[in-house]
Amino acid sequence: FVMIIFAPLIIRTLYGNKWDDAILPLQILCVFALERIISSPTAGMYNAMGHPKIPFYFTLLFTPVFLGCIYFFSGKGLIIVCGAVTFLRVLAGMYHIYKVGQIIGLSMKGYFNTIKHILLPNLGLAIVYFSMLHFVHGVIMQFCLMILYIPTAFLISYLFYKKSLLKDYLIFCVLFPRFRQVFSVRRQLKLKNV
Repeated sequence: FVMIIFAPLIIRTLYGNKWDDAILPLQILCVFALERIISSPTAGMYNAMGHPKIPFYFTLLFTPVFLGCIYFFSGKGLIIVCGAVTFLRVLAGMYHIYKVGQIIGLSMKGYFNTIKHILLPNLGLAIVYFSMLHFVHGVIMQFCLMILYIPTAFLISYLFYKKSLLKDYLIFCVLFPRFRQVFSVRRQLKLKNV
């Protein structure tokens, strides 16, 4: 979300005002990246469930459509191409989520119920910061807002995902016993200093 919200500031700071035309394509392609994050576990799930041919055949069918879409829309402008590519990739990601859900017995609604505690707070935070960005003028103020976004995102994550983070920590400790030893030593040192 940071790249989508702060794309104007990032582009203008790194490349100058001459590159303003690259802001919207960057934001559109960042939506594609968000979809990729949400649907990326499907590739491993196909292999883990013994269905590696599904993504292979899907890629055989999808690639010509994808390349044809780029070719067809290339004369219409960069923004149209970025939008078409993002739209196709989002559809492909939704298909993979649906197909994996069929294999493991999880509906689309069930999948989004699983990720909504992560997605909704971040989406809400992005909307708030995007709204604030329109009222903040000046590069320095926008840069400060961008820096403030990161700790706010961590705080929101901690508040909303406390149980999930604890579960992840316990899994991490089982997988990496050395991590548990280091963390428990630091915790004991903290308790002794109190």
